[in-house]
Amino acid sequence: MPFGRTENDQVSTGRLSGMNPSFPAQRLSPFLFILVSFLTLLVYLPALQNGFVNWDDGVNVTENPHIRAFTSESLRWMFTDMTVSYWQPVIWASHAVDFRLWGLDPRGHHLTNILLHAINTLFVMILAARLMEVAAGSVAHSTAKNERTRHAIAVSVTGLLFGLHPLHVESVAWVSERKDLLSTLFFLLCVLAYVRYARFRPRDAVAAGTLLRDRWYVVTLLLFVLALASKPMVVTLPVILLLLDWYPLGRLASLAGAVGSVKEKMPLFLLSGALAVATIVSHQTHGALRSLNDVPVSGRIAMAAKASLAYLGKMVLPLNLVPVYPDPKEIRVFSVEYLSAIVLVAGITVLCLVLARKYRIVTVAWGFYLITLLPVLGLVKTTAVTVSDRFTYLPSVGPFLLAGAGAARLWSTASGPGRAGLRNIAATAGVMAVIVLSFLTIRQTAVWRSSADLWNYVIEKEPEGLFVFYNNRGLVLHTEGKLDQALSDFTREIELNPHYAEAYNNRGIVLGELGRFDEAIGDFSTAVEMDPSMDVAYLNRGVALERIGSIGRAIDDYTAALALSPGRPDIYMHRGIARGSLGDWKRAEKDFTSAITLGPDDAEAYWRRGVARERLGRHAAAIADQSQALARQPASVAALMERGDCYARTGDAARAADDYETACRLGYKDGCALASRYGRMRGRAGERKE
Repeated sequence: MPFGRTENDQVSTGRLSGMNPSFPAQRLSPFLFILVSFLTLLVYLPALQNGFVNWDDGVNVTENPHIRAFTSESLRWMFTDMTVSYWQPVIWASHAVDFRLWGLDPRGHHLTNILLHAINTLFVMILAARLMEVAAGSVAHSTAKNERTRHAIAVSVTGLLFGLHPLHVESVAWVSERKDLLSTLFFLLCVLAYVRYARFRPRDAVAAGTLLRDRWYVVTLLLFVLALASKPMVVTLPVILLLLDWYPLGRLASLAGAVGSVKEKMPLFLLSGALAVATIVSHQTHGALRSLNDVPVSGRIAMAAKASLAYLGKMVLPLNLVPVYPDPKEIRVFSVEYLSAIVLVAGITVLCLVLARKYRIVTVAWGFYLITLLPVLGLVKTTAVTVSDRFTYLPSVGPFLLAGAGAARLWSTASGPGRAGLRNIAATAGVMAVIVLSFLTIRQTAVWRSSADLWNYVIEKEPEGLFVFYNNRGLVLHTEGKLDQALSDFTREIELNPHYAEAYNNRGIVLGELGRFDEAIGDFSTAVEMDPSMDVAYLNRGVALERIGSIGRAIDDYTAALALSPGRPDIYMHRGIARGSLGDWKRAEKDFTSAITLGPDDAEAYWRRGVARERLGRHAAAIADQSQALARQPASVAALMERGDCYARTGDAARAADDYETACRLGYKDGCALASRYGRMRGRAGERKE
């Protein structure tokens, strides 16, 4: 199909407020786009000082073995795994690339996020310019300075709001939210590709058989697949394309055009439907899908309406932003709070439909906002959270585009004769808005500097939160060795969420470290009762049982943990140690062998198997194991002393003396005495040989 206009390709001549149809968007200076994107990058540079946080960054990056290399096994995992309840191979691949470049240096991972956000800001501006161009039906090539200025204002305001608004900090400063950045990037590119396709294809002549022969349609399809493979939130994209077909593309002017437009999007709808079903099934499989008994349909609609308005409020006044806003304990649908939200959202929607012919830009902006927001409004309930700043990353494009058009209209009004003062006020207000947004964004970025900063901030803002706030801060305090404070946080988490098994497990760990083993065992038992699949609770209870001398019960717990997670070498190690303490060296040896098979680089596993083999009288095998341990950890005094003992028992005084001497040099005093003793024996043996 030739890439040229025909008389059937003429698009709607409807206008965006403040846009002159005689001015084509492509005439804007590239410097404008680069400047706004660069300013966005500068404002987010403080995020390079941030580390990883203990909220999903572990499972996604720091503790994820599958991103350590691009192997056939890791690639298979990336394209099939749905442990996070949805499919995101593009995100896994991006984390793997970062690990290849930066390892676990958080600065590199944050730099990638910052660059992606700056690039998204660039493409938001390009999309805004392109849609304005189409809406204006740009045919003439006016270069009037005031027209150029108004158009530049519309595009730059859209870009500045998207790039600098503090609502987007969560998506950028949190490494694990890269899915927002990449899914939005491919979403924007997909829409741009579709606009290019639609503008040069007769709007009333869509033949399904010719779609795959159109390069831009194929590009649109591929970009949509990449967007879906980044985050399922973009499943509404085909509906957005239909919305754009109505305005500004003007492809729904006739029944034939409307039918053809729907037909050409059937492959996209099928892809969206398939991923939506797979995501819901995955959530249900992982127990993350909440039933209607928990939150009825009326409550979900009420919360969705309230959330839709809350986001708009935060776009206008971005204060007191919190990374997560827990759902209320009770939703009274017919209360003023919720009923007014439902009425207002419905009223705005109806008003936009009524005014659609005259103010199409408003209808499209509102439609874009609601449609892209729909998947995360909680109508399909998966978590205890309906409102979260990160959910606005893509949907905010609609309101920000409308704000850009409004700013251009305002400037046009202020450009009349004798209104220089008004123009100065408008320009000053614009500069001040940029400064304020930049300040708020930099301040909000600091919230994500560390896990401690994050949870201290969240708890300060939401002290009664029903999520994982206190649990996660307790983990930070535990890592810092502040056991009493950690214990207090885990206890508070349990008070707020008495059915949270992980909090009981974590409190049990702290109680064990404080020597309160009976209480620890009680917490681990509660965790197991609440979540019988929690292998770590069985493991931890086994450790606590060992400490009070209940070795048999500890072994039973280790065995239960292994039944749940047979691939964990640390559990085999614990069970082997317990069996060894009972003198069951034969089965202990088998456990240590399993640990070595699963973790061949673990020096301790070789040392412990060597001990077991020595106790079984297999001195040569024991010496071989201690040698393997020392090959992996040359300064292991335990392995040196054990191998020295094995040499001594087999009559090899010279080698025994060598190992004892090495242990002595490493600071082990018992090794010094034995080195002296066997050194004399080595000397007498040498004299006899002479």
